[in-house]
Amino acid sequence: GGRKDVGAGVGEFRNLPYEDIGFALVDHHRALRDWVPEVILGQGKSAEQVVAIARTLLERADRVLITLQTEFYAMEGLTQLIDTIRRVRSSLNADLVVGGILLTMVDRRNNLSVQVEDEVRGYFGAQVYDQVIPRNVRLSEAPSFGVPVMYHDIRSTGAQAYLAAARELIQREAAEWGR
Repeated sequence: GGRKDVGAGVGEFRNLPYEDIGFALVDHHRALRDWVPEVILGQGKSAEQVVAIARTLLERADRVLITLQTEFYAMEGLTQLIDTIRRVRSSLNADLVVGGILLTMVDRRNNLSVQVEDEVRGYFGAQVYDQVIPRNVRLSEAPSFGVPVMYHDIRSTGAQAYLAAARELIQREAAEWGR
């Protein structure tokens, strides 16, 4: 148990099966590991390559949780992602569903942030999580220390918001599966 550094993680990934899509190795084997979430790291990749990686993951997933920053270009990106999910659902993976939308970097003092939140909630309704992740200094600081915010400052507003979002996710999943 415990924390792993990037080098150890990369070493373990080398021994796992993966799908080679030319410019990226895509890991579809969550059952073989329990410490790394599904993440798309787009550093050094073109927008088209990031979309190809996401599409490859969506072909095998059964649900997706969309995180959406309440920023200027967010709605355009969300529209493209929903369109991609619809195409994947119609041609490659009929079981794929949007499990929810979690709004991040929310700043209710900012009119644009409020407007984006209102538009997303108005269009997607109950798919949008009640919990939001606020813009928070401690959330912004954590990566510079090389740790998740839970290790950096679990009592911070941002960390508490993520814990509340995790509780909401569990409640939604339990309600869907009748538990």
